[in-house]
Amino acid sequence: MDLKMCRQISRLHILRYIGYIGNKKTLYLHKIQCNMENKSFSLSRIKIKRLFGNKNIDWKLYQDVNILGGINGSGKSTILKCVNSILQNEFLEEDTLKLVDSIKLFFTNDIVVKWNKFVCNRIEFIPEKDCSYSYSGLNKEGLVTIQKVQVEQNGEKIDFEDLKKNLNVYFISTFDTIILKDVSDILENKDIKTNLDLMIHNQIVKRNGLIVESVSMYRDEIKKESIDEFAKNYKELFFEKVIDDVLAKKDINVLTKINDKDKLKQFVLDLFKDEENSVRTFFEEKMREIVKKKVISEIYEYLDSFFVDKTSIKDTGSFDFLINNSRINYLQLSTGEKQLLYILLVVFNTNKKTCILLMDEPDLGLHVIWKEKFVSILRKINPNAQIILTTHAPSMVRGWVEHVKEVKQITVK
Repeated sequence: MDLKMCRQISRLHILRYIGYIGNKKTLYLHKIQCNMENKSFSLSRIKIKRLFGNKNIDWKLYQDVNILGGINGSGKSTILKCVNSILQNEFLEEDTLKLVDSIKLFFTNDIVVKWNKFVCNRIEFIPEKDCSYSYSGLNKEGLVTIQKVQVEQNGEKIDFEDLKKNLNVYFISTFDTIILKDVSDILENKDIKTNLDLMIHNQIVKRNGLIVESVSMYRDEIKKESIDEFAKNYKELFFEKVIDDVLAKKDINVLTKINDKDKLKQFVLDLFKDEENSVRTFFEEKMREIVKKKVISEIYEYLDSFFVDKTSIKDTGSFDFLINNSRINYLQLSTGEKQLLYILLVVFNTNKKTCILLMDEPDLGLHVIWKEKFVSILRKINPNAQIILTTHAPSMVRGWVEHVKEVKQITVK
């Protein structure tokens, strides 16, 4: 048997061993995913004084799902807007500034964010150390409204920026279908017409970037750990198996004149050096396929669980669907379908990190059957997300009845 055939035999054993490691791929995936998880924290309580000038709010939160109901004008949306403004921007926007007097946000790691406002003479005002301030315009009396933010953990003051670095907050509110102007010059897709279209487009771009990043990260991890472990195990296991096979099968013994096991072992080692690059490439490609399939296919599966009359076309850089043998893209979906796609993309793009999802009536425009499984699907996409949402729909609380509060239930004296 010539050297070429010997290499073929060697390659066969190598690929069999790769298959053995491939069966353990879930261990590698789990390890890498654990490294990706953000060691962040969630909200445990929201306290607001004088909401609309006459309500005090005290809402104790679950770490997974929180649903807030209430009649129109009861303050559901205002509560979420205030929380989002403070966590994202440190201060309240002008439209909500006049609606509350003070806010306290409590976290599961004992951090407390304290916000309040007061009116005074800017010239006479002396700021406190380790606090942040924002100043609004003069009123008729020549006084300014000052917002003050203080962050503490177990009595020790900390910088707001240090808090924000470890906090992932996403706010989903109304889904405007306002016609956009002058976007055709900056976007390749000329069919993007509305604000909702643009929001989806941006999330798709982010999603594609995450896929590239994930595949690259897994590839680097494979190079760093899996290949090294493969080589180590190769020396310990592969040599012995190949050598034993060759020596045992006299009819295919390519080295009948070499009966010394050490010499045969060296021959196999030299042979492996010739094959190492191709083995490494093969192994990386297989693992990349596994990762890419895992990362890409998940969101399509969840979409298909909602869309009964159309099927998603997978493995594309966008979102296309088949309906009655006709192909359409996401821009041709209904407003409700676009809204659902946008929410799923936002949650998917959290990359399973610990985060806070603030959603103001995300179920508007969704079918009642979709509403019933909406929260559960979001939890499946990211089980590490704390969901805080408002709704008018009883169907949204299915499976989460104990996690539902009405605004009047969290209103205290």
